[in-house]
Amino acid sequence: MFSLRYLNRHFFIEHEGRHYLVDTGCPKSFGIHGHVPWADKTPPVVIMDMKEGRLRFHRDENDDFRSSRMFGFEKAPRSGAPILNIRGRSDTFKLIWDTGAQIGYVDIARINEQMFREESGPFRDFSPIYGQIDSAQTWRTKFIFEPDFDPAPPLLFHACCQMAEAPRRLLDDIISDGAQGVIGNSWINSEDGTIVTIKGKTHQLHISSGSWEGNLDFLKVYRPRERSFTELLELLDIDPEPMGEATPDPSSIARKAQRRHPHGPGDDQLSALPTSDHTTGLTPVLRPMPRFIGQFQTETIRGHLGMETIDGLIGNDLLLDTLL
Repeated sequence: MFSLRYLNRHFFIEHEGRHYLVDTGCPKSFGIHGHVPWADKTPPVVIMDMKEGRLRFHRDENDDFRSSRMFGFEKAPRSGAPILNIRGRSDTFKLIWDTGAQIGYVDIARINEQMFREESGPFRDFSPIYGQIDSAQTWRTKFIFEPDFDPAPPLLFHACCQMAEAPRRLLDDIISDGAQGVIGNSWINSEDGTIVTIKGKTHQLHISSGSWEGNLDFLKVYRPRERSFTELLELLDIDPEPMGEATPDPSSIARKAQRRHPHGPGDDQLSALPTSDHTTGLTPVLRPMPRFIGQFQTETIRGHLGMETIDGLIGNDLLLDTLL
């Protein structure tokens, strides 16, 4: 439907040479000329496809596609942003998924030391609401997303995102919006071909990464106590005969799963979803929108990113409008 590009550490859709910021942290869309490009009808499924460099739609939210990485989310009461459940030091905590944020912000004290992969140095950020944000240190941090499978999935995955200590005012606002932190856009890897499929009505994200070595990584094989290894191998579509062990080592299962499913089991379903306007029944149009939303203004975004081609922002009223 639209070209999707990662420019200056932000995601944009491109239409007739103009750019529109894709921002799941903003509740409303706006355009400097009073419109933004979108579909003529409400799309039940929105697909950020970095593999093909397209933002596209799927017409049927009841279509039974799913990937090995399916995560439920709830809607933040103020921003309308998706809130994901993340495994922390000793419990589960909540992070807002904000594609308009270059890095994530959290109370670092809540993060298990084992989740820190490496220091990433200082970082200067900007927010239309909070102004300039200077972080003396950031960390490449590994998060385990709580899966939304019943029964529990055979594979667990983690995402890696650059994170910083949240300033007090920002953290207070995050907490008032029902979360404990923000995860930015750096875990969505354009080079790795990440596909994020948003099913608004069912509160689900279906995620595919382009390889097992990217920012969204294979973590480990998970076997609940009640699940036999034979059942686990069947779920992963692996022939149990060559394993040659009554109780195979999880790492050997992981290696076989990686060879069997280079992109993760089930992920091909996301790539195969229809893309053309004819098959989706949706037509690109210019949707009327306000010219700005409070402190969120096109001129501010242009100045911060140094891009005069920016003409607006795509917010959650469009990205998640089956929820609103």
